[in-house]
Amino acid sequence: MFRFSFVMWSFGFLTATSVCASSIQVTPVSFDFGNVAVGDTSLPQEVIFTNLGDVPVSPNFAGGAVPGNNFPGSQNCAGATLAPGASCQFAYRFTPQALGPVSGSTSAAVDAETYGFNFKGNGISPFLATATSFDFGNVAVGSESAPQVVKITNVSNANLSPNFAGGAVPGGNFPGSQNCAGKTFSPG
Repeated sequence: MFRFSFVMWSFGFLTATSVCASSIQVTPVSFDFGNVAVGDTSLPQEVIFTNLGDVPVSPNFAGGAVPGNNFPGSQNCAGATLAPGASCQFAYRFTPQALGPVSGSTSAAVDAETYGFNFKGNGISPFLATATSFDFGNVAVGSESAPQVVKITNVSNANLSPNFAGGAVPGGNFPGSQNCAGKTFSPG
């Protein structure tokens, strides 16, 4: 017997809850990790298994690993005895390996009942570049305008030492300079 209802997860995403016949409630079953910089790891989100019954239970937990490296997980349920009201967790994180949207799924079994878990997130660049187009306005021939700046910011949670290439404008009308080469960017 399954009962489906909807609850609001603390991260603000709508997820489904289900309760199996053995009185173990499983919630949530889907996760949206949002935007995470490539190479970074998100905060964990958890599947919580709670004993809603009146007696301790020692269910057999199996599965839960997500194929690939994008959604690493860990758990503290194996071998657990859950007193009434007690819970254990499968914790998942999002570590995008490439730019763009990523999804994944897995299943876990509690005794003979199987639950599916769905994951999604979006891998974004660890760098944010502000000002990508410029208008220098009217400048007298032979004069030089005031400089305009492209600011590169590390939006990840790690120290990064990128290799910068390019940036020079062909011809002599837009000379430029930069201070990014060989630099280590701390977060922010």
